[in-house]
Amino acid sequence: RIGGFGDRGLYGVRIEDNIMRMHSSRTNTRDAIVLQGADDSRIIGNTVTGPIRGLFLGGTSLDESAKNVLIEGNNFTGEGLTGVPIRGMEINNARNITIRGNTISNYKDEAILISNTKPDNLFGYTITDNNLVATDGIEFSCTNPCVSLQDVVISDNRIDLAGRSGIDAIVLNDVIGAIISNNYIIGTQGGVEGLVTSGLTNK
Repeated sequence: RIGGFGDRGLYGVRIEDNIMRMHSSRTNTRDAIVLQGADDSRIIGNTVTGPIRGLFLGGTSLDESAKNVLIEGNNFTGEGLTGVPIRGMEINNARNITIRGNTISNYKDEAILISNTKPDNLFGYTITDNNLVATDGIEFSCTNPCVSLQDVVISDNRIDLAGRSGIDAIVLNDVIGAIISNNYIIGTQGGVEGLVTSGLTNK
């Protein structure tokens, strides 16, 4: 667990080429990697297995957030061993994030969840060349009605819904300026929507 507070936060953290085998958790709030308030950081080439989230990235207060972070070439496998909802990667209150070339599989909720619970606009997300296998693929969620998520690129991802029905590959809520292209979506049952948008989203 790595983190800072506001201007006292950490900068330039590298978490690279680690292998982590996590044990069973009774809660969905356990994470293999937690990075809070650490700007200009790199999370590269890590392998995480076990029934918990692979990564939590973000901040817990208005003056603590993660900015300019690269998440690349990681392998997060949830194994589906627990009945509680778990996510491969959760990012909250962060800006200018690149998520590229990761494999995120066997999670019971979203493979990637981008959310904002603070009254501050977030912007600059590039999600590309990822291999995702989960109940939902990618979700952007803005829970505070006064803010929005801006400038989003989702391209060249492979999203495998593993034959589940009535679910969504990509969900955008209150996103301004989204570019979505060349994503390959696999779903073998009915009721799968390739793209669902709502709120302020512009395609």
